[in-house]
Amino acid sequence: MLKLCYIYILRILLTYGTKDPNDLKILNDFKQGLDNPELLKWPETGYDPCGHPPWPHVFRSGDKIAQIQVQNLGLKGPLPQNLNQLPKLFNLGLQKNHFNGKLPTFSGLSELEFAYLDNNDFDTIPVDFFDGLSRLRVLVLDYNPFNKTTGWSIPKELVN
Repeated sequence: MLKLCYIYILRILLTYGTKDPNDLKILNDFKQGLDNPELLKWPETGYDPCGHPPWPHVFRSGDKIAQIQVQNLGLKGPLPQNLNQLPKLFNLGLQKNHFNGKLPTFSGLSELEFAYLDNNDFDTIPVDFFDGLSRLRVLVLDYNPFNKTTGWSIPKELVN
């Protein structure tokens, strides 16, 4: 009987997702870095972004964050530098906001296929930004003031 109960609980956890503390930390870092986090309409701390009810603009695959879609919300502030620690992230829609400062590296986001970063205020791209992005199909970076004074060129790593 105890074994059957354990299997039932495990099935519920696998079906409805479990809290991944690292994913939750990254989303909270994302929120806390913003000047206007209330625009996200995310719940206060202590909630699971992969649980019920789901967080607006955050989509999951199993118990991992697969998409963040916050385009055109008027968000302002820097992105967390640990964004590349979302191992199942495959679609990132940040376009038409006022994100600023240094883009975090995307190195390690081996599942990333779509990244819309256009129409923001990013000023720097890290050297290792493109490392390991083997599945990347769409990357939109236009209308950002990258290295405004020194210019920016496409790095050789992008060829890979």
